[in-house]
Amino acid sequence: MEISRQDLEERFRALSDQVLVARVRAGTLTPLALKVALEELSTRGIEMAADTEATENHENQKDLEDFEDQEDHDHPTELDPDVDLVTVARFSNSWEANVLRACLESHGIFAFIWG
Repeated sequence: MEISRQDLEERFRALSDQVLVARVRAGTLTPLALKVALEELSTRGIEMAADTEATENHENQKDLEDFEDQEDHDHPTELDPDVDLVTVARFSNSWEANVLRACLESHGIFAFIWG
């Protein structure tokens, strides 16, 4: 499903200032969505174009996606024998497992997917 610029404008217009700022700072918006969100905030008198945190989060998300595209998932990485691993979830879908791993690692928590 393709989301148009007009759809984004309508959705962002309906959000409160705090919610929209939080979405921008989360760094999970697509480049088009980020641009539309910043424009909407600008019309409300909230300037975030120079907000390096939002830009950095967005760039970090893109770097993570690029890294995952290059990663070879057939070979497990070597683990430090002194690291205690704890199973936090089980998934039958590798995509869901990788989403959780990325989320944990974005918060500084080492995560490993087995199998």
